[in-house]
Amino acid sequence: MRVRDWLELAVSIEKRSAELYAYFSEIFRNHRELADYWRQMEADEKRHKSILVEVIHGLESDDGDKIIGEAAAEKTEKLLSCVNDDLSKIFNSLDDAYECAHELEEKEVEVIFDLLREDSIGRYDGVHTLLKEDQEHLQKLIDFSDRFGKAEWRKLIPAAKKD
Repeated sequence: MRVRDWLELAVSIEKRSAELYAYFSEIFRNHRELADYWRQMEADEKRHKSILVEVIHGLESDDGDKIIGEAAAEKTEKLLSCVNDDLSKIFNSLDDAYECAHELEEKEVEVIFDLLREDSIGRYDGVHTLLKEDQEHLQKLIDFSDRFGKAEWRKLIPAAKKD
């Protein structure tokens, strides 16, 4: 798979991640702070998607046509499939949503952000911005338990039915 095609997959993952967080915002609409939190996560993902699109448009053809490893391509395709599956799940509690988001973000770091650090892609300005923003994005998840409670409490917060 070419780098350009891999980046297109990464854009799709960010788009679908934003949709997932929008869904979380909807099912926790009865808890304003939680809904706001998930909307912030959604906005981050949309921003990540926009930055990746800019990187794609700015790629020099030599960089865009480089081939990435088969394992990286497979992991990226699998991650997109996982996000798509998550969008069809029913989440019963805040803990279900949090655990899903935590797993998604860990996989994004492993699959997308680690590869973005490589020389051929990492030298583009947008990538530096994206890597910095991703650290802030991850910190929001790290701070989640302090802000909203540990797993025992999260399990007590039911998700509303989707309209």
